[in-house]
Amino acid sequence: MSAPVSAVHGSTVTKAAPKPIRRTAEFHPTIWGDHFLQYTSECLEVDDNIEKQVRKMEEEVKTMFVDAAPNPSETLQLIDTIQRLGLAYHFENEISEKLREIKKISLDEFNNDIISLWFRLLRQIGYNISSGTCVL
Repeated sequence: MSAPVSAVHGSTVTKAAPKPIRRTAEFHPTIWGDHFLQYTSECLEVDDNIEKQVRKMEEEVKTMFVDAAPNPSETLQLIDTIQRLGLAYHFENEISEKLREIKKISLDEFNNDIISLWFRLLRQIGYNISSGTCVL
């Protein structure tokens, strides 16, 4: 049995879907008003004194790198602290320079904590250090 198929050529009329009716929300005015809007421009401006303090503190941290230079374990702990504070982006050059210097040092004199910190810091910045380099 075959069903009759009709092929009628003609244009089909499509009606636009009716637009949904949306109610307007009539919220009560806020009790805060524009109170907090006046603080936005003042908060974005950086005070000159704050900029000077930041520069001074950056210089202090750089001198801490110089002071910690003879002691690799102290340098590694300083780098770890700076990274944990989220300030490493200020001292990328100093950190990579110190890690390059420390990479050349023998690990025999350090304890396991410092060696594991050494591995983590070097691997974080992209050095491929194998775990066979030093037996913990």
